[in-house]
Amino acid sequence: MSTIPIKPDEIDADLALITRRQTSKTLSCSRESLKRWERQGILTPILIGGSVRYLKKDIIELVHSRRCCRGQRRAKVGAA
Repeated sequence: MSTIPIKPDEIDADLALITRRQTSKTLSCSRESLKRWERQGILTPILIGGSVRYLKKDIIELVHSRRCCRGQRRAKVGAA
């Protein structure tokens, strides 16, 4: 099997992935909250090997829809 090299500027921004830790920090919530939202269908995890990632666009939509973070301070999107 051969691989196709992809340059960073060729990656579609809609497919950008962020880690569970980055997501937790961005949303100012615990990793347990992220896991709960996964069970509730609010977040869709992407499993890569043994790691969990989320689509950055999904996190941005989540912040804008305010389906999470009720009672918490507003998250800064893009802050890492």
